[in-house]
Amino acid sequence: MALISIGQIIDRAWHHYTTHFKALISISGWLLIVAILNIVATWFYPEATMIATTRAADFTASEWFGIALYTLTFFVATPVISIWVSNMLMQTIDKQDSGKTINSKEQSALSWKLFFPRVLIGLQVGGMILATGLLIVPGGVLSAAIDGENGVKAVASLILIVGIIATVLLTFALVIRLFFAPFALVLDGKHGRAALKESLRLTRGRWFATFIRLLIPQALFYLGLFLAQIIVLYGLQAIILAIAGLNIDLAIRLYSIAQGTVFLVLTIFMNPLILSANTIVYKNLRETAK
Repeated sequence: MALISIGQIIDRAWHHYTTHFKALISISGWLLIVAILNIVATWFYPEATMIATTRAADFTASEWFGIALYTLTFFVATPVISIWVSNMLMQTIDKQDSGKTINSKEQSALSWKLFFPRVLIGLQVGGMILATGLLIVPGGVLSAAIDGENGVKAVASLILIVGIIATVLLTFALVIRLFFAPFALVLDGKHGRAALKESLRLTRGRWFATFIRLLIPQALFYLGLFLAQIIVLYGLQAIILAIAGLNIDLAIRLYSIAQGTVFLVLTIFMNPLILSANTIVYKNLRETAK
């Protein structure tokens, strides 16, 4: 059985997105919490022209609140909400595509239950990718240990270059081979190493075919996101400059808020479309796997 074509992926993802738009956005819209937290944190954050020159002891209580909230939003709220939303969307898209009954409370509970398994898979994948950096170590150690310009130094440099190239290629290969581990967890209940093995199994011998089926639809969707962001921010920039006048700090603060908010709002609309395409690819790989 042949893999689904790129055109079919885009058509099916768009049809699914438009057909179930309201239900999908109601889930993806929870990312607005991140947008609100980011707006508040940015408003209280120290002024851009003072942050590099002001001592920590001189920050006001409101500025420390902005720094703390920004840190909490970036390192805690954003990943937690993003993972939960992603889990919810995967389940919803799969059930909508299969015509199954959707129980929002059960899906929400399961999405939270799968939170730490998702984190564990992310750490495992991240660890495997970081491990590829060990290929750089021999050449790096030799290059650092050998002084002068001679044939041995040239060989050490060559080993380092080969190690860097091998690391980049292996990292690129692993990203695609392990891309579907979260899907195997959320949609098929495979935890930890089982999810990694499932992703490896589904993409075995089909790396390039999988790569282009992930790349082209996502590149198209992200291009739309990028163009929309440019257009919206261009319009907002003129409004911000009119409001702020010669107050540079206010202009920077307002533009930072606008930039982050616009990106998050557009992401809310884009997430279900991208996950629809990726879910279609995953299910097709599963159906055609030997």
